[in-house]
Amino acid sequence: MNRLGIDSQTVFGMPPGDHIDLAARLGCGHISIGLAPVPWRLPQFAPWSLRDERSARLEVVQRANDKGISLSLGEGFAIRPGSSVARLDKDLDFMAEMGVIAVGTVAIETDPARAMDELAILASMTHDRGLGLYLEFAPPHAFPGLQHALGALDALGSPHAKLIIDAMHLFRCGNSAEQVAQLDPQLLGRVQMSDAAMVGPGKPYMEEACFERSLPGEGELPLKALAAALPPHVPVCLEAPNRIEAPDIASLEDYAGRAMRQVRALF
Repeated sequence: MNRLGIDSQTVFGMPPGDHIDLAARLGCGHISIGLAPVPWRLPQFAPWSLRDERSARLEVVQRANDKGISLSLGEGFAIRPGSSVARLDKDLDFMAEMGVIAVGTVAIETDPARAMDELAILASMTHDRGLGLYLEFAPPHAFPGLQHALGALDALGSPHAKLIIDAMHLFRCGNSAEQVAQLDPQLLGRVQMSDAAMVGPGKPYMEEACFERSLPGEGELPLKALAAALPPHVPVCLEAPNRIEAPDIASLEDYAGRAMRQVRALF
């Protein structure tokens, strides 16, 4: 698989077929995919769902195969307060049906003990379906840094559970590229590239993370050092949503093209 890809957060609810086509045009090898668009999808994109009809899921799989694009990550499996991941069983079935390699999770749940319990349930559910499970950490989450996420994976003891390293979250947590270089390569599921200031602007963290990231090379993060620390087998994807730079479909495609050129320049 071509290691470079475009994650769904960057394309603001673009329908899966169009997302696949965009990735192929930009010379990418994979995408992440949800079963429905993010709530903040661009208004020009019609609503869509992959939950309702098996034919829609099969069409996406065929489109991906025709274009040489791997469905490398399933989105939409966050650990949330007041809700159990057990409710996600059908969604996991759909991801397995489509041949998705792994699903990603974040612990929005604020109680670390409950987050760990839910993570263990999700690990069992994904294992039963032959799916990988990739854990992403971020400063506001129950696993707020690299060491917390590593501790969670160690407690799970599951060989199919790995890390998602998001560049913005990594450096804002106070972690370093040197720490990444020292990790067991088998723990690295994927890396998400974007840029940002090293110190946040004082607004809510997730507002910046979801809507105001910079293109690689246009911020202050040591992305070249991070790229140099990565084993060559690890998938690298663009996750740089920016609603100012990409307020509509035409500007989104231009933005994604510029972004992928700058990701390639890191390697």
